[in-house]
Amino acid sequence: MSTPPPPTTPTIRVSDPAKLVAGSRDFADEAYRVVGAAYLEFRRVYYHDPNPSLATQPTPITEVQRTETARIGAGTLSALPGEVKAAPIVHDLVNHLQKMVDIQSLTEVERTQLHNMSMAFLYGVKDGVQAWFVEWMLQCQEQLQHVTHDDYYVHFPWQGLLYRQPDELVKFEAAVRNTDVTGILREVGHYGDRLTEVLAEPVKTQYDLAFSGPGGERKKIVFNLKTTAGLALGAYLTVEATRALVGLGHREAEGPPLSLINDLPPALTQALEPHQG
Repeated sequence: MSTPPPPTTPTIRVSDPAKLVAGSRDFADEAYRVVGAAYLEFRRVYYHDPNPSLATQPTPITEVQRTETARIGAGTLSALPGEVKAAPIVHDLVNHLQKMVDIQSLTEVERTQLHNMSMAFLYGVKDGVQAWFVEWMLQCQEQLQHVTHDDYYVHFPWQGLLYRQPDELVKFEAAVRNTDVTGILREVGHYGDRLTEVLAEPVKTQYDLAFSGPGGERKKIVFNLKTTAGLALGAYLTVEATRALVGLGHREAEGPPLSLINDLPPALTQALEPHQG
C-alpha cells in the first residue's frame, strides 16, 4: 500500500485516540477484511486486473463502462445530427440525456476516485480505527451540509457515501467529541457497508449516489420521468432527422384534402334543401 493520506484539520477531534484504537481492533480487522476483499474484486472486474493487490496501484484503463440505459442514451445523442442538437427546443433534451449518460457511466476518473476512497478507508481501519480517519469523515459530513449546487453529486457521486442527515451528524459529532467508541464504530461501519456495496456495483450505485442530499428521492423521480420522455423524443427526432436528410417522406406542398365520401343520397338532399343557404 502507498503512503496514507495526510491528516485533516477537523473542527472536532477524537478526545482519546488510544482508547478508540484499543476498543476497535476486532471491528477494524473485520472491516479491513470485508472492504479489502470487495476492493480487490473491484480491481478484477473494473480494472481487468487478474492479480490485484493492496500493495500495488491499479493500472489506469480508458474503458467506459455503462448501464444499458446509458448506452441507449449515448447512442441517441450520437445519432442526432448537429443541426438538430443546435435547435433551441432540443437543447434541454440533449443536456438531460448527457447528464443521464454521465451518471450511469464509469470512466477512468470515477474509477480513480473510488480507488482513492477505498484506500482511505483501508488505511483508516488498519490496526484499529484511526482518529485521523474518523475526524476526516466528520469533517466531510460537516462540509456536505453546505452543498447548494443542484448537480453537486452528479459531479462527485462517491461523496454521497459521506452525506448524513443533520440529526445523524449531531450524533456523530457527540460520539467523536466524547470518544464514544460504540457510536464511532456505528458510523464507520455504516460507511464501510455502503462502500462495499459501491465497490460491488459501482455503475449502478453511482446513479443512486448522484441523488444524495436533501430531497434526493424526489429529484430522482423527476429525473427518471425526464429521461423516459427524453429518450422517446430523442428517438423520434433521430428518425425524423434521418428521413429529412435522405429525402424519405418528402412531399410537395398540398392543397386541402378532397372528401372521400360520396354525395348525400338524393332523398336526404331534397329533405335538406330548405336549410341550404
